[in-house]
Amino acid sequence: KNNPEFSGAMSMNRKSNSTVGKNSVTLGSGGTASGNYSCAEGVDCKATGDFSHAEGASTTASGHYSHAEGYYCIASGRHAHAEGNHTEASDPYTHSGGIETKATSVASRSEGYGTIANNYASHAMGKYNKAMSAVSGESGVSATFGDVLVIGNGTSDAERSNCFRVSYTGGVYGLSSFNSSGADYAELFEWADSNPDAEDRAGRFVTLDGERIRIAGPEDDYILGIVS
Repeated sequence: KNNPEFSGAMSMNRKSNSTVGKNSVTLGSGGTASGNYSCAEGVDCKATGDFSHAEGASTTASGHYSHAEGYYCIASGRHAHAEGNHTEASDPYTHSGGIETKATSVASRSEGYGTIANNYASHAMGKYNKAMSAVSGESGVSATFGDVLVIGNGTSDAERSNCFRVSYTGGVYGLSSFNSSGADYAELFEWADSNPDAEDRAGRFVTLDGERIRIAGPEDDYILGIVS
């Protein structure tokens, strides 16, 4: 480690291992560390990108500076990270985790079960979401359409659906109505008259009276909101 003259390769437990990259390392069985300064550890792992790291079983880190860990995970994009079981991070700066997830557009992230993040800098979670409208290109592309956040609730690769999504234009979409606990902005304020009779004032317009609220009248030019 501290010897500047060292330029060879190292293998441990070298059965069927292949260590050919400069300053690369293989640990375990059936590994390949062909990228310079790469590391493969476990069973049948391949670190073929420069400065890459593959670990676990049958993982592949082929992108430069990539990292694959788990079982049959593939990190083929530069600076990509794939972890879990049968995950894939195929574009630069992508991250996939969970089971059978894919991050296939620049700076995207997928997690959960069977999710796909295929729009620029997007995030997919849940399970089996619908594919997004894609924006192709390298880093620096500014996405202006398609989904940026998706939560899937599909049941299989053939039956994909979304229960929630947010678009780059600010649209928010859900399969059913929005429900809350009933608390709102008005909960931050006290009534100016303390509402001594516990009157139900839902639906009434209110305005500020100092640091408290009161029912607004036609003479008020500032409306704080409506009591929900």
